[in-house]
Amino acid sequence: RARVWRWRTRTLLASLRPPGPVLSASFSSDDRFVVTAANSASGQLQVWEIYDNEQDDVTGRRLATLRGHKGPCYDAAFSPDGKLIASACAEGGARLWDPATGKTEDVRVETRSAVTAAMTQDGSRLVTGDEQGTVQVWEVAGLSRGPAFEVRGAVNGVAFSPDGERLVTANEN
Repeated sequence: RARVWRWRTRTLLASLRPPGPVLSASFSSDDRFVVTAANSASGQLQVWEIYDNEQDDVTGRRLATLRGHKGPCYDAAFSPDGKLIASACAEGGARLWDPATGKTEDVRVETRSAVTAAMTQDGSRLVTGDEQGTVQVWEVAGLSRGPAFEVRGAVNGVAFSPDGERLVTANEN
């Protein structure tokens, strides 16, 4: 389960119930939507409406189920402009999704498992990390491979700096 809180008052605003234990949840940059990635065999991502501008209310309503992965999804996040969702899943791949249509572009990661994915602020690059310690940068336009490098141990998290020139990796070693 994923929960949306107003942290200052510790008020629970919405409880989201995707299939399987939630491994990742991320807001869109406009704060209206959340994407969840779950540890389920179905490999589904869920897109949730959190805030309805017309009603000026928190909804917690499921808008879409994104299907295509063949195993648990470890990470999912919106691009800064909200037009794409990047996901990393157990089948050894990452995907870019159009949350409005559910269409996907497969980004093949040459490993057994992509664990984490993140995008630059301008949405032009994607970075993935895997269980074997490979960090791979991708150009989103054309899904072409950029630089790759190895770190010691599984990569559990990645993020670009705001200017897109640096990235940070989180790993076990």
